[in-house]
Amino acid sequence: MNIKVAIRVRPFNAREKQMNTDLCVRMNKHTTEVLDEDNKTVLKSFTLDNSFWSHSGFTERGDGYLAPDSPQSQYADQTHVYDILGKDLLSNALEGYNCCLFAYGQTGAGKSYSVFGYGANKGIVPMLCNELLDGTRLSNSESRSFTLSVSMLEIYNEKVQDLLVPIASRPRAGLKVRENTKIGVFVEALSKYEVSTYDQIENVIAEGNKNKTLASTLMNATSSRAHTIITLELIQKELAANKQTQ
Repeated sequence: MNIKVAIRVRPFNAREKQMNTDLCVRMNKHTTEVLDEDNKTVLKSFTLDNSFWSHSGFTERGDGYLAPDSPQSQYADQTHVYDILGKDLLSNALEGYNCCLFAYGQTGAGKSYSVFGYGANKGIVPMLCNELLDGTRLSNSESRSFTLSVSMLEIYNEKVQDLLVPIASRPRAGLKVRENTKIGVFVEALSKYEVSTYDQIENVIAEGNKNKTLASTLMNATSSRAHTIITLELIQKELAANKQTQ
């Protein structure tokens, strides 16, 4: 089992700027340090696989992408985060391993931004899907074929709901979580869409995000009030000596 743990610090939001909030975090390569009120004494220090500094040192390009403002900037943009975390996920998936990306943090911490992104700042999942389907990693031929399907759900108030089903059409009690000796734990009646292009995946993700349960909080005006799970199922088939392997 190979597990990577990374932490990322975001810029101050509008509320934090209005309150003249002091920054109490400092990052140095793989180490994250929590400072005292005077920003001089290190109270706690954590060494992780990666510590991504995304608080300052960036500029907004004409297309809306947030990029380092100078060659000396330590700002970790979306591409840098994907190169460190997303590329390993993709490589492991193509080798047949089950992979999981888990984002944890309080509301407004930047989980959705890192995973899904916003506008020109695409997150890990869209960038992974784009590279997966750009024609260089996967291709159908006489000896090899692949299928890719997407599902998306949320867990809210201990109920599981299909995000790719309109809210009015969902069962009030939610979907059932089952367990099977062959396939393990699964969600019964969860819809699954087969996709073959990045645009199709982008449309599925947009539909799922539109159906999320949202509510305003002090930290985030459009906070998702649920846990969101998106699943990409890749099946590769290879025909060798008249025998199909999967």
